[in-house]
Amino acid sequence: MTMVSRDSASFIAVECPVCESADCLALLDVSGLPATVGALCSSQEQALKAPKGDLNLTFCPNCSYLWNRSYEPGRHEYVVGYEISLHFSQVYQSFLESLARRLVEAYRLRNATILEIACGTGHFLRMLCELGNNDGIGIDPVLEREGIEKLGSKDIRLIRNKFSQRYADLQCDFICCRQALHAIPNPKELVTVVRRTIGEKRRIPVYFEVVNASELLRRHSIWQLMYEYYSFFTPASLSRLFEECGFAVQAVRPCYVDDQYLQIEAVPRTEPRVDSSDSHREVCEALQSAQAFAAGFREKIAFWEDKLSGLQKEGKKIVAWGAGGRGINFLSLVQASRCVPYIVDINPNRCGGYVPGGGQKVVSPEFVKQYRPDVLLLTNPTYEHEVRKQVENMGIHCDFLIT
Repeated sequence: MTMVSRDSASFIAVECPVCESADCLALLDVSGLPATVGALCSSQEQALKAPKGDLNLTFCPNCSYLWNRSYEPGRHEYVVGYEISLHFSQVYQSFLESLARRLVEAYRLRNATILEIACGTGHFLRMLCELGNNDGIGIDPVLEREGIEKLGSKDIRLIRNKFSQRYADLQCDFICCRQALHAIPNPKELVTVVRRTIGEKRRIPVYFEVVNASELLRRHSIWQLMYEYYSFFTPASLSRLFEECGFAVQAVRPCYVDDQYLQIEAVPRTEPRVDSSDSHREVCEALQSAQAFAAGFREKIAFWEDKLSGLQKEGKKIVAWGAGGRGINFLSLVQASRCVPYIVDINPNRCGGYVPGGGQKVVSPEFVKQYRPDVLLLTNPTYEHEVRKQVENMGIHCDFLIT
């Protein structure tokens, strides 16, 4: 893997996918990232040969949108078996429950029809339907089963497919899409189709949720630069996208632990779009954060490579915890496979698989009891309290390192 970070970003002649500005900034080049983090491999040999992709992080100085201009959609595919569910964590489950209650109350979603794009397993859609006695429509290519699912007297229609123009005639009262817009190679096209689904005579609200690029940059969360993520949205660029597609933005706000996600709520726009001075200020701040992020990228990886090498020389047994996207990216970027043979995950559907790129085996928390590691490497600080409590309850005493 090779990396080239630019201390002073350079202009390149490429058009921004959101605002269509002609001159953008090349920030960071990374090669050899795992092409997918949601589909584990069945063997270590397969994991070591798993497809990889390059990331050329690009910044638009007009709207603060960031994207990977080297992204190739065909390098990975969302199919049945793709599994990144986080609701096995009580921290995440509590967030979902609170969010579902707020949306149902705020938009009076009772005896309504809710459309969720990229619904995953349908977990959140079921919450919304159960809380408001609603019907649901869930669309996602990774659904294990499709058809009509009964929820009391209501129906949830599950469609195994990607949301596209063919579904623009679906009738609904609310549209949501969580943690998917940043992983779609043409986000503007998706939001445009959503606007077309609503039509001109209806004022249907929409809720979208994405990774918060502003916090990612500010906290130097380099492990979140996943190949699957085509887009990295700041509040300004997310608002600009929806405004460009014919929406009036009601709110854009950070959410979840450490503000790591962004949520946007919008309705169809009836008045001309007006740019604000606040967005210009946000764009300037985002540019400064992006340049600092790119400049410190190599240094942060070098720190962790030295740290893990030192622990290995001391004969320490290291186990990573958290086989999600951040964990997989960490193990790939710091070349840590020789130091970390196992990674723990509480999602039982991921246990037994192997991490693409590094080849680490994904094990259940119970494995830690018999392996007795000296060091536990936590790949996502969001779940530190939850993991520490679980490890303590198992009677395991080890050092914690938070990436």
